[in-house]
Amino acid sequence: MRFNIDIGVRIELTIFLQSLDLSYNGIGQRGAKALGMAFKENQTLAEVKLRWNNLFEEVEKGLKVLLHALSRPEIPVESLDLSWNALGESGAPYVRALLSKAPQLRRLCVDHNRCVATP
Repeated sequence: MRFNIDIGVRIELTIFLQSLDLSYNGIGQRGAKALGMAFKENQTLAEVKLRWNNLFEEVEKGLKVLLHALSRPEIPVESLDLSWNALGESGAPYVRALLSKAPQLRRLCVDHNRCVATP
């Protein structure tokens, strides 16, 4: 979808963006990848809401790029909402990696993602 690519371009041009709520937009993996690439240029983003966006399909193609970008210390995201995306077992390692690499992250919502806790 062209919509997904356009989202990334617009965010890249908005370098002073502090809060972004794209919940319920169905951006999917292509949109997640575009956002991840755009977030690399933004050093002011503090809050990202991506609830209900179909991020579960082909996790390694989009979610991986998005979460890797958000884990960079120069990106000050303090709050991230990934709830209701059915990330499942394939998405859990990427979320775990984000937690270990992003000390600036103070709030993470992953409710209703079909992840199973492991001991």
